[in-house]
Amino acid sequence: MGESTPFFEVASFVDRARDAGATEETPVRAVPLEQDDSIIDHLVIELDSSARPAAPTVGVSVTVLRQLRDLLGEIHASDGDVRTLSSAIADAHRTVVKLVDGESIGQEIDWT
Repeated sequence: MGESTPFFEVASFVDRARDAGATEETPVRAVPLEQDDSIIDHLVIELDSSARPAAPTVGVSVTVLRQLRDLLGEIHASDGDVRTLSSAIADAHRTVVKLVDGESIGQEIDWT
């Protein structure tokens, strides 16, 4: 019985190819097994070296944006003394990290 690939892996492959600059016209080459050219071993996406990768996008709810807007406003008004905002800043940080990690697993945000 042949092996199968879960759909989410195929969708992830396509998403990563798009992020790297693939378009509908980008060639995809099927590479057969060396031992049996009737069996496909893997696919290769032939990207144009001049293509610019697409920036990944993350959907953010209006609620999160309002919370960040309010927090940034409080930070701006505090003249640099953010000690009383420590908890809110930590919450905002966790929220943004979760949003980014949901789209780009393993990507960390450098806050320094």
